[in-house]
Amino acid sequence: MSSIAILLVLAIIPWLLSKQKDSWRFFRHLSVVFLNLFVIEIVVYGFFLFQIHKGDVFFLIDNQKGLDYLIKHKIVSMTHLSQSRHNAFYQVDNELGYTVGRDKMYEIYASSNQGLRSRKDYSLMPREDILRIAAFGDSFVFCDGEPLPQTWEYYLENMVENLEVMNFGVSGYGLGQSYLRYLKDGLRYHPDIVLFNYVRTGPRDGLSADEVVNNGLGTSSLYRVYFWIHEDILKSKNVTPSDFFKKDFRDQFVYEPLGLSMDQSVWASRIFSVSNVGLFVKQIALKRIFQKAVSTKKQDDLEKKRDRAINFKILQNLLKTAKANKMIVIFFCGDEFFNLPAETQLLLRRYSDWAVYINSNKVLAELFAFNNTTRENLLNSTGHFNGNGNFLYAQAVAGILMRRAWGDGDRRFEFDVKKKIFINKGK
Repeated sequence: MSSIAILLVLAIIPWLLSKQKDSWRFFRHLSVVFLNLFVIEIVVYGFFLFQIHKGDVFFLIDNQKGLDYLIKHKIVSMTHLSQSRHNAFYQVDNELGYTVGRDKMYEIYASSNQGLRSRKDYSLMPREDILRIAAFGDSFVFCDGEPLPQTWEYYLENMVENLEVMNFGVSGYGLGQSYLRYLKDGLRYHPDIVLFNYVRTGPRDGLSADEVVNNGLGTSSLYRVYFWIHEDILKSKNVTPSDFFKKDFRDQFVYEPLGLSMDQSVWASRIFSVSNVGLFVKQIALKRIFQKAVSTKKQDDLEKKRDRAINFKILQNLLKTAKANKMIVIFFCGDEFFNLPAETQLLLRRYSDWAVYINSNKVLAELFAFNNTTRENLLNSTGHFNGNGNFLYAQAVAGILMRRAWGDGDRRFEFDVKKKIFINKGK
């Protein structure tokens, strides 16, 4: 912004000097040159404002204070705080990145005072005759695009007597954030069963360089949690848009994973940030370098080993916690069990008394075939299950629940086929 003011001054001064008769031509030409540069600077700055509006701002950060102020305001308003789309349903959380807000409403979505997708609040302790399930996962658990009475949790709770199903799903969550929500919110409601709709970590469990390049910073992926292991202990860091304004953070979490060093790049020099035109050139150059690094980047063995170690540690901590609190974990996932990493298979077998693994694709495919339909016919406009799809999903989970006993000690439930009800056999 200062370059615009400087060029304006440089355009005015020669124009004033051109009033001198002996050198008026030179100063007038000089004034025109600076005036044209002034106009170009304004046009480029306007282009920057347009980019900020779209959220494509990563390479504009930490160049000009005025732009930084506008970027911070914009990306915060675009990310999980937008009032024009269902991101308004969420709220920023210091531990989880973001989560479902409390007592919020947006079109077909509504949350309870406890931050669940529900119309009612649940007691901290379930009644002794009630089998309680807590479901954790992404948009297929949250049930994007469907009103509450057409979510699979709602169908399941009303399908079987003496059953409570708590919906802790959050659109966009990976295994890591779902695990953290289980620790923070799920444990205190003492569910007998906790259900997760995935068993693997993925791009959602941390930062994605691809999203930074392709979508800009104005996306929901900013409020993520980054995981790592230090001395065999799982560590996590809540990532917020403000972190992207710290050079050390950009170097460590964005550039270094791609094998890039901005300290060694000519185009990263601050001299290009003095003028808007220079910043424009810098932005184009860095974006091309960044995109090339993303397109050619292949995960090396060390990174694969690290990601698998994090996945294993999250699952290990989850299962240890569930066992300590006498909760059985159901993994209702699309992977075939024998396609899982060997260490994951061994871990699930080790906790076989407390972990049940179900291939959801196989179970659902059988239901779809029995009902003479296909998965494609059961999806809504958001790409998630519609009401009919969620009803079949609920039937699949109900079938799993009815096959065996659940719980331990004075809370051991079995399904009575004749009465069609869960009965607590432990009391």
